[in-house]
Amino acid sequence: MRHLSGSMFAWALAAASGCGPDAQMDRTGVDALADEALGLGMGDSALQNAGAPYRHVVIVTIDTLRRDRVGALVRRAAGSLTPTIDSLAVEGLLLRTHYSCASWTLPSMTCILSGAYPTDLGFISSDLTPVPATVDLLAEAFRGAGFRTALISSNDLLGPRTGLDDGFDSVRLFDRTARASVVMAAVNPWLAGVDPATDQLFIHVHVTDPHMPYEPAGVAAVLAGLPPDPWGVGTDAGLDALRSAWAGLSPGDRALAMSHIDARYNAEVSHVDASLRVLLDDLDVAGVLDDALVMIASDHGEQLFDHGGVGHALTLHTEETSALALFWSRDMVPTVWNNATSHIDLAPTILEAFGLPVPAVGRGLPIGHALSSRPVYSTLASAGSVTEQAAKVRQQRLFYRWTSDLMLFDHSVDPKELAAVADESSPAAVSLWNRSLAAESALLDPLVWDAPVSP
Repeated sequence: MRHLSGSMFAWALAAASGCGPDAQMDRTGVDALADEALGLGMGDSALQNAGAPYRHVVIVTIDTLRRDRVGALVRRAAGSLTPTIDSLAVEGLLLRTHYSCASWTLPSMTCILSGAYPTDLGFISSDLTPVPATVDLLAEAFRGAGFRTALISSNDLLGPRTGLDDGFDSVRLFDRTARASVVMAAVNPWLAGVDPATDQLFIHVHVTDPHMPYEPAGVAAVLAGLPPDPWGVGTDAGLDALRSAWAGLSPGDRALAMSHIDARYNAEVSHVDASLRVLLDDLDVAGVLDDALVMIASDHGEQLFDHGGVGHALTLHTEETSALALFWSRDMVPTVWNNATSHIDLAPTILEAFGLPVPAVGRGLPIGHALSSRPVYSTLASAGSVTEQAAKVRQQRLFYRWTSDLMLFDHSVDPKELAAVADESSPAAVSLWNRSLAAESALLDPLVWDAPVSP
C-alpha cells in the first residue's frame, strides 16, 4: 500500500498552485464564501420542534439499506417500497444528501452512536476490535441523564462483542436471520416493564433483513413469474458463484440474475417498512410517540453489481455509503436538508434536542450547524490494511485509494460514480485533496499497522 508518490504529488501541487417534497421547507445551506469568510457555521438547528419538549428517544437502524430503495429519496416507477418511511420523511426532517462514514456495520454504527469519525477516536474498527471504553456513546449519555435504555438488535456487532451496547440497561440480541417483524415486536415485553408517563425512554432497534443472503419470507410468491435462477442467489454460496461468473455473463444472464436479486432484496426492504409501521403503532398504544423524537437511519448501503460486486465493505461508492437518515416527531416542522451530512451528525442532533452536551472529541455537529462547504468523510479501513478514503464536498466526491491514486467524481452529472472526471494530474482534484483528504489521511496513518509514508 502506498500514498501518492512524492514526485507526482509535488508536481500536482505545483499545477494546482498555478491556477425535497413540496410540502416540506427546503433549507439548503448559505453560500460558502459568506459563511467561511465569517468563520461561522449555519447557526440554527434544522430540527425544529413546535410542540412540548421531547421525553423519549426511539432509534431504528436498518442494515444494508440502499438509498435508491427509499421512496422519499428516489422515486420508483414501480411504486414505493417504503410507504412508512416516506410518510415520516414528509412530516419530519429528511437528510437528502447523507453519508455513512464506512461501508460496513461496526465503524458506521460507531460513528452514529459516538458522533465521531474513527480518526477522531484514534482507533480503526475490525470485527474483533471493541470500541474503546473511553468513547462516549449516545446511550451512556441518556442513561446518565436518568433514562431507561434498551437495545434490541439482530446484529451482534451492536452487542458486548464490540462494546456498542455500553449504556443500555437491557440488551436483547437475535440471530441475524431473525426477521424485522420479530425483532421489532420484542420491544413490547420491555415496554411492559416501564411506564412512559413517568420514565424517560431511550430505545434502539437494529434490524438486518436487507442483509445478504436475500431470503425474504414467502420467497416463492416473491419470485413468481421469474425464469429459474441457475445460481441460487438466495444463498451465500450462490452469490459467490454469481460473483465469480459475473464478468463473463451475457447481458441477458446479468439481467436474469439482477431480476432475482432485486425481487429478493426489495421484498426484504418492504418487510422492514411494514414492520416499522407495526412498531410505531405499538409505541403509540404504549404512550411513547406523543413526545418522542424518532430517528430512522441505515447503517450503510449495499452494492448490487453497481461496480462489479455484490455486498458491502467492498468500496466507498455511493451505493454502499449514501444512506438514509431522518428525524420525526408529531410536532416537528417538516424540513428537507440538502447539504451533505454524515452519520457523525446524528448523535449531536439528538443530544442538542434534549439539551445534553455534545462530546468535544468528535467532529459531528447538530444538523444545521455545519458549514455548507464542510467535507463529509467515509473510510474503508481495518487494522493492518486501508482500502480507500472519500470526501464529499458539495457536488464533488474525491476518492483516495491507497493502492492507487486520486479519483474525482462530479455528482451533478454522475451521482452513481461511474466515471471519474479527474485524477491526481488535475488541479481540481489536488485542490480538493488539499482541502480535505490530505489532513484526514495524515490522521489515519498512525492507526494502521502497515502505515505508508505520507505524501
